[in-house]
Amino acid sequence: MKPTLFTPLFIVLFFNVQLIQSQSEFCQRSKRVIDLIEQHHYNPQFKEKNWNLSAATILVNQLDEDHILLSSEQSELIQDQAQADFNSLINLDCINTKFYENLMLQSIIKKHDFLTRFLTTKPDYTAIEQVKRRKNLENYWIPKNELENVWTKQLKLSIFFSHSANFKELDIALDKFPEQESEHRINAVNESICQLEYLINNPVEIKRKIEASFLNAIGLSQDKHTRYFTINEKESFEKDVSLNQESFGISLRKDDNLANKLVVGELLSTGLNEKTELPEENDVVVSIKTEDVELDFNCLSNSEINQKINSEAQKSITLITQDKDGNQKETTINKRELPVISNFLRGYLLNDRSIGYLKINSFYTDLEKPDGLGMANDAAAEIYKLIQSNIKGLIIDLRFNGGGSLKEAVDFAGLFINRGPVSIINTTDQEEPIILKDFNRGAAYSGPLVILVNKYSASASELFTNVMKDYNRGVIVGSTTYGKSTMQVVLPVNEDEPKEGFMKLTTGAFYNIYGKSHNEKGITPDVVLPDGTNTTAYAPSFTQPFEVPDVQAASRIPVNAPLGLDNIISSSTKRTMNNDVFKKMNLQREKFDQLFHKSFDLTLESVFKHYQEITSLISDLEISYTDALFTVEDHESTTEILKYNSIDQEYNEEIKLQLSSDPYVQESIHILTNFNN
Repeated sequence: MKPTLFTPLFIVLFFNVQLIQSQSEFCQRSKRVIDLIEQHHYNPQFKEKNWNLSAATILVNQLDEDHILLSSEQSELIQDQAQADFNSLINLDCINTKFYENLMLQSIIKKHDFLTRFLTTKPDYTAIEQVKRRKNLENYWIPKNELENVWTKQLKLSIFFSHSANFKELDIALDKFPEQESEHRINAVNESICQLEYLINNPVEIKRKIEASFLNAIGLSQDKHTRYFTINEKESFEKDVSLNQESFGISLRKDDNLANKLVVGELLSTGLNEKTELPEENDVVVSIKTEDVELDFNCLSNSEINQKINSEAQKSITLITQDKDGNQKETTINKRELPVISNFLRGYLLNDRSIGYLKINSFYTDLEKPDGLGMANDAAAEIYKLIQSNIKGLIIDLRFNGGGSLKEAVDFAGLFINRGPVSIINTTDQEEPIILKDFNRGAAYSGPLVILVNKYSASASELFTNVMKDYNRGVIVGSTTYGKSTMQVVLPVNEDEPKEGFMKLTTGAFYNIYGKSHNEKGITPDVVLPDGTNTTAYAPSFTQPFEVPDVQAASRIPVNAPLGLDNIISSSTKRTMNNDVFKKMNLQREKFDQLFHKSFDLTLESVFKHYQEITSLISDLEISYTDALFTVEDHESTTEILKYNSIDQEYNEEIKLQLSSDPYVQESIHILTNFNN
């Protein structure tokens, strides 16, 4: 009997040893993260007053980003405990995350129990309630005694929206709701219940989330661009700034309109061809196998699904898909190195072939070779082909370009200037600022130039834009850029153990050739156009503005004479004021803002009308973008390439169709035409 008596004790002791060992590993990892920041960060914040309060605020918002799981009382408990724990970590003392694990598990179980009850109990749809949007979530948390009431309202709103999407007439929507309500309710909660059950049955995932959130909070409390990466997150980040990647060439997603069924998403590479017999976009995925093992994607988000399928372990997949007519098809795809579709460069000829156009989505580079060829080399080749077509002006489109390689941005800027200083950088491993120069005499393109930007043009995009502005080399058109002049590198937390993750660290800042920083300010265009991007989406920032002091200007700057833009700006302003698309855009932005902040009754009738208003606005704006405003043609080289790839042909036609109806590009053409005249 003794073995029976002692076995439970042995198990408990063994389990506790594992916990202690795991906690010790986390503490060691935290210390390594702190050491990395202290050694390499441009301006560590650990000694700043209230640093631990900032880190604690970031932590609680990492744990519950939407503020719908934790109560206000729980968030306060976490912040109070976290302030002490962050201080302990800085003082190289170990902390125990069990407090956070227990609290998060309690919250998850409570939400799961609520959703389970909601699934089986029809809510009161006759209750008189209102929907109000909050502009600021940073310091707003729901009190404990109101949580379930808020959850109920959110689910009812979701159910009403889902039902409204299926009908055009209110009377029919009201009539059909009783018989379809149960299905909507199931769809509204099933995915969440599944995800919560997974966490309840796998508490180690909660622990991992908490540990990653702690490390991320340590990083983000330094500045908003310093953060912790898991291996998968690091791989995703690197793919965004690479020309090629190991890929199956397609993405997968869950479709809200098909009860969250897994469907084939967008094409990820034009390097595929028709011989692969790919499933069509929006085909339902019946099953996915790898090496005869069926993969389970239940309870996973879209990002988690694509991280799982594209992990290094997956080399070949077999999909069984079903099209809209119910026909099934089996497709086996082998992973191979393919060009990243978002980083694929291709020039176009606009306005009866008089204007060249080049869209650059990122300043990608060859991460395997520091001196390898990347975006700048590819862009030079495309620009040369456009020049061969005798263009009278060139548009470089940097809208939504979040940056990339500093080297590529410097090399790209060198294509448009004779030679001279391009930027000034200041890093932690240099005693004084360094002037980056273009040493190549002569410009690849010296004709009229427009650089098109918006508020999502950042970092390397802004470096290039600054050079063109400082040298009076081109006209900057669009809206004020993002405002990021800091530089980051990705370093392993532990060089001997990649599983411990990585830190993306801010290690320096860059400046224009006059030593000025645009950080947190952005670059104001010469010609300002209406901002057509979403203004209602709220992205809270819990980090303090990162100050980048100016440095001494470069010497002997061979800038061009001022462009003399007064007439061009005046003409553009008149055209913009009279442009029907821009006028409609401004009007619709105002309506969107009003709708977004509008309160309305939580009834099917009110939600239906609100939904119809939103879809009508979106539809109206989309119609404005469908008419061709100018011609878009391929140059001879592209025409030849497209002969051998039907997938690329189809993708290219879509790009040209979208481009031809872009009012911002149309205005850029007008500006270049005025410039030439």
